[in-house]
Amino acid sequence: MSINNEEVKKNIILQARILFKTQGYEQTTIRQLVSSCHITNGTLYKYFANKKEIFKAVRFDDINRVTQLIQRVIKDNNDPLLMVSLETHIVFTMVQKYERYAEAIISSFDNLDVNETNIGDLTSFNKSCFGEYIESYTADDHRTRALIVKGIYNSIISDYLKGYDSDINSKISLVVKTIYKLHDVPEKKIEAILIRTSEIVSQYESDLFKLLD
Repeated sequence: MSINNEEVKKNIILQARILFKTQGYEQTTIRQLVSSCHITNGTLYKYFANKKEIFKAVRFDDINRVTQLIQRVIKDNNDPLLMVSLETHIVFTMVQKYERYAEAIISSFDNLDVNETNIGDLTSFNKSCFGEYIESYTADDHRTRALIVKGIYNSIISDYLKGYDSDINSKISLVVKTIYKLHDVPEKKIEAILIRTSEIVSQYESDLFKLLD
């Protein structure tokens, strides 16, 4: 029977996500992953050189899934700025729901290779969302803002994991406002987006989160 290479790769990413989410990045081993996928070491290394590459693939796939999910929800509210606020809601909800998911995010910040990928992805994401507000930005402007946003996420998630702050929900609006202001979005526009975000989260909460379980 022929093996669908793409399906094998997707399954590796799927099983890796489950392991990272339930036991964390550091505690997950290649042996566990091979066993979960019912494949050999050789098969796994055909697709990924090491655990870092697998983790990068999982994070990239997470970003794509969140983006696709949000796009389905906001199809009738097609303002790209909504992507920023909804993505923030989803990430912080996942952090509270799965502690190991939060630890995996922190691991990605500490991993230089993965971190560079995250910064690049965040820069591209910001360019697509903020469009008209950042047309004059240089590459350094984009990178600086991506680093600031990453630092905000890192600080809030780290404090949560250390038990310093258990109420992430109260920070979401402030984080979103800060990100918007960093990208020169007008105050009136920010307030309108926050109101629309609250309406969408209330209306589509189950849809926003069930596919990420």
